[in-house]
Amino acid sequence: MRVNAERADSSAFWSLSIVGAMLMLDLAGYFLDLRLGTGPWLVLAGYALGLCVVLYAVITAHRHRYEWTSSPPS
Repeated sequence: MRVNAERADSSAFWSLSIVGAMLMLDLAGYFLDLRLGTGPWLVLAGYALGLCVVLYAVITAHRHRYEWTSSPPS
């Protein structure tokens, strides 16, 4: 039962992290576009940067989890 709760907490954390990073960088691009009058380019740049940040976080977490759960080769 505890393992399922920990998995649910982890899933909720990653879901909110992904949505939060993407939304924050998209909104930053949107407001910069409004201020600078650059059209949709900074929104697209914010989206691309958000995607890169999320992919980096997922890959780093996966590597960290794999390092701690696997035993070294003998």
